[in-house]
Amino acid sequence: KGRVDAAALHKVIAKGEEAQRSWLAALAEEISDDPSTPILIGGTGGVREAIASGAITPAARRGFEQLVAERFGRRARFVVVEGTQEASDELAAVRYIVREKWGSSGAVAESQVSLISSGGMSSQLVYGSPARSLSLPTQIKTGNRLALERGVEAGLAAFDEGLAATV
Repeated sequence: KGRVDAAALHKVIAKGEEAQRSWLAALAEEISDDPSTPILIGGTGGVREAIASGAITPAARRGFEQLVAERFGRRARFVVVEGTQEASDELAAVRYIVREKWGSSGAVAESQVSLISSGGMSSQLVYGSPARSLSLPTQIKTGNRLALERGVEAGLAAFDEGLAATV
């Protein structure tokens, strides 16, 4: 049905109870009614940034967690996924797909699989064997906004400066 905008979760939590209830109701329409199906709502880069900036207060986060429990019971939980855990989880998903697609054919070894993933607020890099993880607050959406506000060259130059300071 496509009514749940997962990318806007940080905004939904910050807006408060009415927005949270509406988002959870839309989510309920999208997922299985089977009460044995677990539900994990994971907050990633946008949620982490909103918590760090104070846009999501501890009270708003607790309120959202309570509404998740109220709506879905014990089968659901909300977690804020730290950047390196997000990277490891994404790598595990990619390696699962490699195993399912190529199995024991030897075409691709799991240890050969690395990952670069980027969303609107953070980017993850997983490489090497054993796997090492890195998560950076790249804030791609900030780069897009700066390019629109200042023009492409000036906006991207400002974004590059901020990113270089982070790295």
